[in-house]
Amino acid sequence: MIGPVAITAATINTGKVVGPFEAKDLKVDGELTVVGPVNCNDCKFTSPIEIVSKKSVFEDSELHKIVIRKDGDKKKQYLYLKGKTVVHGDIIFEYADAEVVVDKEAKVEGKIIKSGL
Repeated sequence: MIGPVAITAATINTGKVVGPFEAKDLKVDGELTVVGPVNCNDCKFTSPIEIVSKKSVFEDSELHKIVIRKDGDKKKQYLYLKGKTVVHGDIIFEYADAEVVVDKEAKVEGKIIKSGL
């Protein structure tokens, strides 16, 4: 899909989005790749999500593994976990200059890994 993409109350299997991605009440049953900013609210990801972006926001969502890929810009990358968001697996950044901002009700059950490749 070429963005911007906005999805509400849907289920998708796998996919790739190029451009800004916004979703509300979305269930993703397979792997998803997004090249662009991400803003998800009340979403469930049952497989890994790969993101190439400076800013990604998940609110009241459930994820299993997040991989933030380098975007070539060499500027700090941010991942915001808001509300009751839960990440059951690891969060992996390819670029070491990255920050995860976790609200008090959100949680990361895996590790936060900054590989710095």
